[in-house]
Amino acid sequence: MRVVRSAGQNVSPSDDGRLFDQIFTDGLFTDASITNLGANNVALSALYGTICGRDFTAEAQNIVVTLPEGDGEYTGYIYVEIDTSSEDVITINSALAPFTPTYEDINTNGAVVQMILAEYTATALAIQSITPVYPTATSGDVLPGSVATVESAQAVRNHSAGEYVLFNGQIYKVISAITAGQSLTPDTNIKKTSVGEQLNALNNDLTARTLLFSGYCAVGDSFTSDYLADSKILLIECNTNPMASSSRSRLFVPARSGAAYYTINVGGTVGYIRIDIDGNKLSLLSSSISGYCITEVRKYL
Repeated sequence: MRVVRSAGQNVSPSDDGRLFDQIFTDGLFTDASITNLGANNVALSALYGTICGRDFTAEAQNIVVTLPEGDGEYTGYIYVEIDTSSEDVITINSALAPFTPTYEDINTNGAVVQMILAEYTATALAIQSITPVYPTATSGDVLPGSVATVESAQAVRNHSAGEYVLFNGQIYKVISAITAGQSLTPDTNIKKTSVGEQLNALNNDLTARTLLFSGYCAVGDSFTSDYLADSKILLIECNTNPMASSSRSRLFVPARSGAAYYTINVGGTVGYIRIDIDGNKLSLLSSSISGYCITEVRKYL
């Protein structure tokens, strides 16, 4: 046994990786541009992201992608790879379909993890089109305002109604706006609450959101809803077994047009699903976990 962060201990990359993997979802922290330069050349802007809890950076660069050899148009993928067993730990590569990203837990006994950045179509002569599909890294499924700020009797920062503060060891919800320097007064501008109470309220709130789809949307299936077009954030529930809540996973995803990959965790098995949104239609394009399906979609914002 050991306390990872204590005097005399060496903190390894896998120690940090396991911790950060619990905090951040896979993706890029900042937006990136991915531009077709003609033939098989692609320009990438600088990248800053995280995969499996390992944050990485890559300078702006031009890369050469793989083109098909046969007639017709084919789909290809540009992806970033971390291989802890290689001298070149991080690389940016391309591959033609069919392609499934490798996702090993590199913080335990795995060595390789990959994340798709863009999808392109190409002929044997040149790239025809290219679309960024990288996910955006977020702090898991934590929603804005769900983390309490430590405060003193006089506020050290401004707070809006609905935020949370930790005051004298107790979590309070701000019930009226507070400006820096103003006193915190229970039942006047803050109200005592608890994590359990807020989780119950959140769960009830999620259930009350507009239901867009309920059923069994497997890989290759899709559904349509008029609410998709005016949604900003979707709450997607996936389940390998609709009859067992233990295999359920909930994701908050942006309701933006285009295809994107999202990391999932089902009963300790980490994988991904790829979702495409086109107007009022949502499609489940692929999944790395056999039998994985979407069972419910709600409009969150």
